Amino acid sequence: MLLIPTLMLAQQWNRSQAIQGGKFLDVIRNGNTLLAATQDGLYRSSDEGASWLKMNSSLDAVMAKVYSSYGQSKLFYLKQDTLYFFGGYELHRSVDSGATWTRITPAFTIDYNASFACTDKAIYCTLASFSGPSEIRRSADGGATWTLCDTTSQKLTMYGAGDTLFFWGYSGDIWSSNKMCQVNYLDAAEKIQPYGTTGLPANSYITGLERLNGRMVAVVPDYGSASSIQRYRMYSRSGQTWSQTMDFKRDGILLQANGMLYYAPQLTDSIAYTSDGLVWNKILVASKHSFHKIAGLDAGQVLFVEEYGLYTTTSVPGTFTKANAGFYFPSTAAIAKLNNDMYVAHESLGVFYSQDNGVTFTDITAGVSNTVGRLAICNAQLLAYNQSLYQGSKAFVFSPQTSTWDSLALPANNGYQQGRIAAVTSSMILLYLKEKISTNVYADRYYSSTDLGGTWKDITPQIPANALAYGEFFSGDNGELFIRNEFWSSNGKVQEFYLSRTADPAFSPLGFSMSKDVWYTNVSYHNGEFFLLKNMHNAPDSLYITNSDSLKFFRQITYGSFKFYNKQMGEGGLIVTGDTFYSIGMDSVDLDLTLIRSLDGGASWHRFTDGFAPRTTPNQLFRDGSDLWVAASNGLWKYGTVSTYAPAPGSTAKQDIRLYPNPCRHYIQADLEGISEGALIRVYDMSGRLMFRQEAAQQQLRIDTDQYPKGMYLLQVIGAEIITRKFIVD
Repeated sequence: MLLIPTLMLAQQWNRSQAIQGGKFLDVIRNGNTLLAATQDGLYRSSDEGASWLKMNSSLDAVMAKVYSSYGQSKLFYLKQDTLYFFGGYELHRSVDSGATWTRITPAFTIDYNASFACTDKAIYCTLASFSGPSEIRRSADGGATWTLCDTTSQKLTMYGAGDTLFFWGYSGDIWSSNKMCQVNYLDAAEKIQPYGTTGLPANSYITGLERLNGRMVAVVPDYGSASSIQRYRMYSRSGQTWSQTMDFKRDGILLQANGMLYYAPQLTDSIAYTSDGLVWNKILVASKHSFHKIAGLDAGQVLFVEEYGLYTTTSVPGTFTKANAGFYFPSTAAIAKLNNDMYVAHESLGVFYSQDNGVTFTDITAGVSNTVGRLAICNAQLLAYNQSLYQGSKAFVFSPQTSTWDSLALPANNGYQQGRIAAVTSSMILLYLKEKISTNVYADRYYSSTDLGGTWKDITPQIPANALAYGEFFSGDNGELFIRNEFWSSNGKVQEFYLSRTADPAFSPLGFSMSKDVWYTNVSYHNGEFFLLKNMHNAPDSLYITNSDSLKFFRQITYGSFKFYNKQMGEGGLIVTGDTFYSIGMDSVDLDLTLIRSLDGGASWHRFTDGFAPRTTPNQLFRDGSDLWVAASNGLWKYGTVSTYAPAPGSTAKQDIRLYPNPCRHYIQADLEGISEGALIRVYDMSGRLMFRQEAAQQQLRIDTDQYPKGMYLLQVIGAEIITRKFIVD
């Protein structure tokens, strides 16, 4: 009977207990309650953010849509004791501090051009169409009925402050010369009136607006005499004139809490604050990413919201304290396993490890950058890094024996223009530097280190000349290095492939070439075989497999209705267990990234996401014994028992392979009559570990089993078709 690996139907993906959640979207305080909208749903805290409870709210499905929508920054609004949630093109209301929500269905259509605001008097919504005037609508009864206030030709952003509705906008394309730096408000008759523009630049627009103690503060891009933005300027208005107060290099987010204004320039390591809208003082934020939301807490505390973290500090920031310690909302970026410890890297949070298979995690970020995106095990230590290096950036080495981080020392150089950690094997780090030789002169250099950066060896002469600048390197299970190189010649695009099996790299060509129509190529290595994926224009994605002994690509696999996503397969984009393949694919219809699985060696593929939260984006696959792990956009997920084998429904017996004696003790004999010469013979144990591989050269094959532990094994023949048989070592 043909045996095909399958999975127990009762299994599904389960999220790690300690690592869960998703990106923070918004946060608001209502009385003694904090509400956090995350990619994973609604959470509530009644202890100033020290602990959070998942609410299983009706808003959860809406937040999944908000996460994928452009421009949804503010979601929560408060009018007296009523909470409003405006996102995903829907309006919801809660009168019990967020415990339950009611959807409001107005008599007009809300689309992505709409905006929302609250004042002491009413709630407001604007509708900005692509053609025709924009409308301002008002509801004084919590959204039950709406009246039209006024119309304008501007596309509006609204801001409610006390009893007044302010708004600003632009006419036409903000990147054209038709800019309009104009602040307006609604008067007592609910008609649009200019708030005044004296002192504001004429040829610009507003990106942020707040009012503090009667003073208005606006953020305005400054073009100077150039066609592009040169800086962002802060303007303050009291009386009738706007006055410039401070310049910032980057656009940011302007917010206020507990009687103080805060401005967060994006992509920087600092924030700025002021108490009166005039004098700005620079302070450091809790981590190396700027915040995007804040909320006032008791005793003058302020809650800072970053993409994946919450921090509290005093109104005049001093010491930052993590407000969600022990309960993270991360995007899991990478996984690595060393002995019995699991290490995970989280985008914007840092590095954590677990000694109980993902039940609890310990933060070991101290001393290492919190923007680490890759992990690897080298010389029984953990390497944490980002592949691309720039001047001043670092990679880090963690020693489990001493529980300390050290910076990875780079080879002595005169500076470099580009750098990257090209590959990491179990015993070696391969480093690329576009190294400075003299003024404006750079050369491509490769270095290897077998002692975690203690010493480096220049191996540039061992790298094929064509691969010096643009070669992509992939590592194998046993120290192999594989190069995929792409370059243009007089005959068009050329793709060449090289392999090194030695500790001191020495590359040999594989002798396999790709069509010039290939758009993207990726490599993975499993159990002595290379899987080479090619993505072609106007053609199905295909996998090619080569036996690592003969280096002969002998089999093609298609991805069916799925498209391959450009994830490094050698870094967790493909897991192979016998004939079962797990990969990250892109649905060809809705283009969502998803996990896909093939149970028949790649002949057919299907989604493999039972139990995932909505819109879960997989980042890395990781195999650990019988468990399959996924680092995803909303946490760490596990699927158990990935190597359970069962007969495929409707399968029929094959007569062209016979195994004897079965059960066996010292050897198993395989009768391969009818099997073509060159077919690949493999033996796996039930955990998926490769025990034997050889190409078929004759009709009889004897495999010694003296060193095999007792148990069940699978013998697999890969030729024109795949045939799998089981046998028992007794």
